[in-house]
Amino acid sequence: MSVRSTGIGFTSGVGRSGAILAPIVIGVLVAMQLPLQQNFVAIAIPAVIAALAVAMIDHSRSASAQQGSTSTEATNIPAVPATGMGVR
Repeated sequence: MSVRSTGIGFTSGVGRSGAILAPIVIGVLVAMQLPLQQNFVAIAIPAVIAALAVAMIDHSRSASAQQGSTSTEATNIPAVPATGMGVR
Protein backbone atom coordinates (compact mmCIF):
# COMPACT_ATOMS: atom_id res chain seq x y z
CA MET A 1 0.00 0.00 0.00
CA SER A 2 2.92 2.38 0.60
CA VAL A 3 3.95 2.11 -3.07
CA ARG A 4 0.51 3.31 -4.16
CA SER A 5 0.67 6.19 -1.68
CA THR A 6 4.11 7.16 -2.96
CA GLY A 7 2.89 7.07 -6.55
CA ILE A 8 -0.16 9.17 -5.79
CA GLY A 9 1.97 11.70 -3.90
CA PHE A 10 4.48 11.90 -6.75
CA THR A 11 1.83 12.40 -9.42
CA SER A 12 0.10 15.00 -7.29
CA GLY A 13 3.38 16.89 -7.00
CA VAL A 14 3.99 16.71 -10.76
CA GLY A 15 0.47 18.00 -11.39
CA ARG A 16 0.94 20.90 -9.00
CA SER A 17 4.27 21.84 -10.55
CA GLY A 18 2.61 21.78 -13.97
CA ALA A 19 -0.16 24.02 -12.69
CA ILE A 20 2.46 26.48 -11.42
CA LEU A 21 4.72 26.38 -14.47
CA ALA A 22 2.03 26.44 -17.20
CA PRO A 23 1.05 30.13 -16.83
CA ILE A 24 4.73 31.10 -16.77
CA VAL A 25 5.49 29.13 -19.93
CA ILE A 26 2.41 30.50 -21.70
CA GLY A 27 3.44 34.03 -20.73
CA VAL A 28 6.91 33.46 -22.18
CA LEU A 29 5.41 32.07 -25.40
CA VAL A 30 3.13 35.09 -25.77
CA ALA A 31 6.02 37.48 -25.05
CA MET A 32 8.09 35.81 -27.80
CA GLN A 33 5.35 36.75 -30.30
CA LEU A 34 5.52 33.41 -32.08
CA PRO A 35 2.97 32.50 -34.75
CA LEU A 36 -0.20 30.94 -33.38
CA GLN A 37 0.60 27.50 -34.83
CA GLN A 38 3.94 27.35 -32.99
CA ASN A 39 2.20 28.24 -29.72
CA PHE A 40 -0.20 25.33 -30.19
CA VAL A 41 2.66 22.96 -31.01
CA ALA A 42 4.55 24.08 -27.90
CA ILE A 43 1.46 23.50 -25.77
CA ALA A 44 0.72 20.11 -27.38
CA ILE A 45 4.21 18.64 -26.84
CA PRO A 46 3.71 17.91 -23.08
CA ALA A 47 0.31 16.37 -23.82
CA VAL A 48 1.82 14.07 -26.46
CA ILE A 49 4.60 13.06 -24.06
CA ALA A 50 2.01 12.30 -21.36
CA ALA A 51 -0.11 10.26 -23.78
CA LEU A 52 2.94 8.22 -24.80
CA ALA A 53 3.84 7.63 -21.15
CA VAL A 54 0.33 6.38 -20.37
CA ALA A 55 0.36 4.17 -23.47
CA MET A 56 3.58 2.53 -22.30
CA ILE A 57 2.12 1.44 -18.94
CA ASP A 58 2.22 -2.34 -18.58
CA HIS A 59 -1.25 -3.11 -17.22
CA SER A 60 -0.47 -6.80 -16.90
CA ARG A 61 1.76 -5.99 -13.91
CA SER A 62 -1.07 -4.37 -11.92
CA ALA A 63 -2.42 -6.04 -8.79
CA SER A 64 -5.92 -6.35 -10.22
CA ALA A 65 -4.62 -8.13 -13.34
CA GLN A 66 -2.73 -10.64 -11.20
CA GLN A 67 -5.78 -11.41 -9.06
CA GLY A 68 -8.10 -11.78 -12.03
CA SER A 69 -10.41 -8.93 -12.89
CA THR A 70 -13.59 -11.06 -12.76
CA SER A 71 -13.04 -12.39 -9.25
CA THR A 72 -12.51 -9.12 -7.40
CA GLU A 73 -14.80 -8.19 -4.57
CA ALA A 74 -15.68 -4.85 -6.16
CA THR A 75 -17.63 -6.58 -8.95
CA ASN A 76 -19.78 -8.50 -6.44
CA ILE A 77 -21.29 -5.36 -4.88
CA PRO A 78 -25.04 -5.31 -5.53
CA ALA A 79 -26.39 -2.37 -7.51
CA VAL A 80 -28.61 0.16 -5.76
CA PRO A 81 -31.99 0.44 -7.48
CA ALA A 82 -32.46 3.88 -9.01
CA THR A 83 -36.27 3.84 -9.09
CA GLY A 84 -37.93 6.38 -6.85
CA MET A 85 -34.71 7.73 -5.39
CA GLY A 86 -35.40 11.38 -4.57
CA VAL A 87 -38.12 11.72 -7.23
CA ARG A 88 -41.52 13.03 -6.22
